[in-house]
Amino acid sequence: MIRTAVALALTATVATAQDTSSLERLSSLDDVRDWQAVGRLELRDGGGYCTATMITRQHILTAAHCVLDRQTRRPMPASSLLFRAGLRDGAFLASRPAARVAYVEEYTRPGLDFVARVAFDIAVVELREPIADLGIVPFTEFGVPPEDGVVTVISYAEGREAAPSLQERCNIEDPDADQVLKFDCDLTFGASGSAVFTLVEGRPVVVTIVSGGRRRGGVSTVYGPRLDDRVEDLMADLTSENAARRLSAGQERRSLSDQLNRPDREPGRLPQIGQ
Repeated sequence: MIRTAVALALTATVATAQDTSSLERLSSLDDVRDWQAVGRLELRDGGGYCTATMITRQHILTAAHCVLDRQTRRPMPASSLLFRAGLRDGAFLASRPAARVAYVEEYTRPGLDFVARVAFDIAVVELREPIADLGIVPFTEFGVPPEDGVVTVISYAEGREAAPSLQERCNIEDPDADQVLKFDCDLTFGASGSAVFTLVEGRPVVVTIVSGGRRRGGVSTVYGPRLDDRVEDLMADLTSENAARRLSAGQERRSLSDQLNRPDREPGRLPQIGQ
């Protein structure tokens, strides 16, 4: 089931770095040219951010927990949420406020454990106005993980939030996994919602998004949902009569730092903020 709303929230996820030398900071215009549709989805009061990716000129893909309040699992005001495409050292190619969001409602189901919830951690945000810059090309293709498991991630994250970072090669552990994919990409706070790409005949194809992570015995694993047809379902929901539904826009906002200070982490697990 899909749920639609005009109110949104923003949080972040954690995974630990495995090999920071594999990260490339995209500092120049030439560096980011192929990735300008990736940007930051952020709370306008500075309360936090996630990474998001344009999939049409008016829609961005991110994680469900990036658009929901962590405690209530209800959306937060759309007026508080802003997407900045191609953000690089204070400059950006386009900036748009959010209008509404569709997310997989099963994500909010009580009683799910960490990994089970990852399977539903998908959201599509509709921007108030399209981004018409023809230099920004949305990523419109979705597919299954490659057989060799090699994928690419573009993300903004804590300590490198001013510009996107590219990890050109990381690995999905089991590309044939049923609902939840595990991979070893180098991610941390703010990287939630980052699209994970494979190349098909030289074209980037989205295979999953970053949801959360675990660390055990000094080894970290990042988790993401299989997308299947659910992105298309969310897009259809935004254009259906259900998209007219409204939730309260007056909910209290908590900053990311407030959320991170909550003592509810399980031993040995890196928290998925917003779960």
